[in-house]
This record gives sequence, structure tokens and C-alpha cells, in this order.
Amino acid sequence: MKKYFLALIVISLTVFQTQAQDYKVIHVNGTIVAQSTKSNLARGTAFGEKEKFQYKSDGARAVVINTKKGQRYILKGSPADAGYHNANLTPSAGNISSRAGGLNNRLDLRNHFDGKYVILGELKVVINSSAFPMDNDHFFYINYLYQGESINKRLSFNGDTLIINKDSLLRVDGKPIRNEDITEMKLYYYSKVDGKVTPTVVSSTFYPVFPEEAALKEEVEIVADAMKGQSDTEIVNAIASYITDVYGKSNKENVAHWYHANF
Repeated sequence: MKKYFLALIVISLTVFQTQAQDYKVIHVNGTIVAQSTKSNLARGTAFGEKEKFQYKSDGARAVVINTKKGQRYILKGSPADAGYHNANLTPSAGNISSRAGGLNNRLDLRNHFDGKYVILGELKVVINSSAFPMDNDHFFYINYLYQGESINKRLSFNGDTLIINKDSLLRVDGKPIRNEDITEMKLYYYSKVDGKVTPTVVSSTFYPVFPEEAALKEEVEIVADAMKGQSDTEIVNAIASYITDVYGKSNKENVAHWYHANF
């Protein structure tokens, strides 16, 4: 009988601990150690709300999700104190760039194509064709430096839709190159009227980011699993927001297309 009760207690504790692990890690920057396991946090690590952490590198942080509520949080702390501390969880909500139907002038374009801009596969953006027609004499192109060489990449289009494709943009002399090897990227609009060519800088701060898709799929799967039962729109919004938090500004339509094609 005594052994029976001991076994029952062990089972009860195991069930409790399993149920208490309401948080799961999606992405980690730096080194964060969980007190209960003395192990570094990694994608997929589960932990409970009473877990304590030690931050071993400057700027260390993790993006985690509550698997019961579907709410995303940022876990971060300071490595100045070498001890373990209660989880410092801050609700996370990244900004999303929605459909670009309102890109009517240069200011709209500069604001839209600003900073790190995540592109999943292929980005399609509608641009006002009266203000920025696209044809053989009018088109957008990107200029960047690669190993000290200035590279111009003409961007594709279909009617009033600008298209940015990873495979064509990140390719020099027929060979693929790495995203991180590109510097000083600028977006231009080329216009040729009566033989006169006018290249205009649209944005000098535009930097397309192409996340590693295998890792991103694993991260998105964690988010989607935690949000089972919620609407497709809510899940896509959460994924777009997460991408903005971790990689850079995301475009909701681009994210939705990629998500539906892969999940």
C-alpha cells in the first residue's frame, strides 16, 4: 500500500510539472540558462511560470509563447548579476506592414521600404501606376555593394505590381550570394523620357531580409500550434508580428501567402 501511494505521488508530481510548462521557446539570441535543468534555452524548450533564468551574454533574450493562451512574450534580463532570476516576461507585439495599395508618392514608398524588410520567397507590392509607371523605360532597381563591387539589380513587375524575388536579387555572375554579404543597399526608380535618363533614390535605408526558411518553419509551427482553435487571420497576424519582432518589418500579405503555401 505504501508503495502504491508513493507511486501515486510521483505520477501526480509528473503530471503537475507537465501541465505547469505553459511556455515554449520560439527563438533565442545569446545564452540563457534555465535553473531547473542547468541547460541553455533553445527553440522548443518548454518551461513553467516559476522557472528562473541566468543570462550569460549581453543582450540575451528569447521570444516565447504561452501554449495555453497563444500570447507571445519577450524574455530578457541582465548578465551583470550571475544569479538566477524569475522570468521577466514582456508582452510582445510587432508592427505589421499591411497591403501596399496606398503607395501613391515618393514619401509613401520611402516609408514603406524602410529599414530591415522581411521577404519570404517573393514579395509583391501594388504601386500607383500613374505616379510610378513600370515598363521598359520606367522601372525600379536595387543597388548594393558586394565585396566592394557596385551591383545593380532591376526588379521585375507585372502591371502595377512590383516583384522582389530572393533568387534573382541575391545572385551575382550567375551564383547565389549570402544576404549578410550585402552592404549599402538603395532602392531606385529609373525613368527615361525623350532619351533623358533620371535615376531617383526612393530609399537609402531599404534592406531586404530573407530568413533561413527551415528554421523559420520550425518557429512558425510553434506559434501555430499554440494558437490552435483561433482564426486563420489571427494566426497569420501573430506570425507576421513574430517575424517583425525577430527579423525585421514584415508584410502581412507576403506572410499569409508563404504560410498558406507551407502549412
